[in-house]
Amino acid sequence: MPVIAIFSKPYCSVDEITEKVAKRIGYTVASQDVLMEAVRQSGIPKEKIARAMIGSRGFLDSFTREWERSLTYVKAAVAKMLETDDQIIVGPAIHLIPRNISHVLRVEIVATGEYRIKQAMAIEGVSETEAVQRIEKANQESSLWNEQIRSFVSTDPFACDIKIPLPSISVSRAVDVICENVAKGALKPTPESVQAVADFQLAAKVRIALVSRKQYSCSVSAHKGKVNIVINQKSVPQGRLARTVRSLRFENAEDEVHKICAAIDSIKEVHVRPGAGYRKGSKTKTLLVDDERDFAMTLSERLETRDIESDIVYDGRQALTFMETGDPDVMVLDLGMPGMDGFEILQRIKRDHPMVEVIIVTGRSDEKEKQTAYQHGAFFYFEKPVNINALAEKIREASEMAQRNREKQIPRENA
Repeated sequence: MPVIAIFSKPYCSVDEITEKVAKRIGYTVASQDVLMEAVRQSGIPKEKIARAMIGSRGFLDSFTREWERSLTYVKAAVAKMLETDDQIIVGPAIHLIPRNISHVLRVEIVATGEYRIKQAMAIEGVSETEAVQRIEKANQESSLWNEQIRSFVSTDPFACDIKIPLPSISVSRAVDVICENVAKGALKPTPESVQAVADFQLAAKVRIALVSRKQYSCSVSAHKGKVNIVINQKSVPQGRLARTVRSLRFENAEDEVHKICAAIDSIKEVHVRPGAGYRKGSKTKTLLVDDERDFAMTLSERLETRDIESDIVYDGRQALTFMETGDPDVMVLDLGMPGMDGFEILQRIKRDHPMVEVIIVTGRSDEKEKQTAYQHGAFFYFEKPVNINALAEKIREASEMAQRNREKQIPRENA
């Protein structure tokens, strides 16, 4: 049976729906279990981890790394929860579950503002004005979580399998929908999905070991005991001397990471590579595909200031022609172009150049298109206007993934 992962903003009847689903199919509900497991593993006070789970990073976090440390243990707690099937995990931590763990049914419950206000008034016993204020605060926290968590995972964490809108769907019908989907055979654990859980757990274990030794700027993935670690350097000074210092720092960090991993029995192999801020040879190779010429030129210039070099083409046929001789790690692709549209390009690139990672940047806001893009192999999906720092970070992650897959020829993992 699959694990059910449910997320909603406050006052969307999530507790009522969860309890009814659990009672009908005999599942247990893990609402506070992730938080308490993270507290148990880390020794960090409960209130600090709870604050991290709403995306709150303190003023001094860039020095203390408290948020990142807390989220590392939350991720490990989620990994441990996945050892047990037949349970419902509730809360924002479900967004840390990798997409390749396919026996997780991801459910998002949404509700109209009017519905949430009435729920808040009834549950909290407050006035309508107070209810509105509480909902606004909850929305701000949710937006903050959405913004912060994208830097902590490598694929879109917010794609769901089912979205339930209240009150257009009643609570009782919502329960029916969830239970009906649980019964589908497609969500049963497979050997690949069970392996993905093991990979997720190993990566989380390694991440804790690194964070415990103050090695924060590392991306970790695992596959069947083989661990890949990318050491990033967020602040990148300029000049020849600075590059020499960075190289020495990488060698020191690489040696430390190998020592840390040597103490973990379940690791078979460790591969350590330089990531953002460490450039050996050429810069990140990126192809921008967008018919809006001014946008593409401006985007290329802004990426260049972030050490990301890019070529530009202005339609799909030019993109395919470029790929005959060019060898980018990453393609940044618009969907709404005349002639050959972005979806056709995406499908052909993933068919003919599967090691190239494709990031969608589009002006169209369409949830169905977003899901279709992921189904066709998109690495990430952005809507315009795009945050340049977030895009640059995803390009680096996609480039590292592409280079790792070329070198190791292993399936893409998200751990």
